[in-house]
Amino acid sequence: MLHLTGVFDAAHADSTAAHLHRAIAGMPPPPLVVVVLSGLDLLAAAGIHVLGRFARSCAQRGVRVAAVLDGALRSVVEFAVRRSMLVFATVDEALAGCG
Repeated sequence: MLHLTGVFDAAHADSTAAHLHRAIAGMPPPPLVVVVLSGLDLLAAAGIHVLGRFARSCAQRGVRVAAVLDGALRSVVEFAVRRSMLVFATVDEALAGCG
């Protein structure tokens, strides 16, 4: 499970993308990676794009990715990443929905 906090915008896209990939590199691919976004103060379009790329990259390794986000941005994120990852309101829902 990966928890993102702070700001995820164009200025932080590359470093956050590297962080996401480092977090799962060098280990046997887990069947599921849950990315918790509820700790973010700002999630911009560039961040959403990075999440989609990360999920597609994981899918090539046989790893599913689920995002956890509630509130108004949830529907925007769901639409933007609909082909690469599922979005849930809680971690429990993500684990149950992808388990």
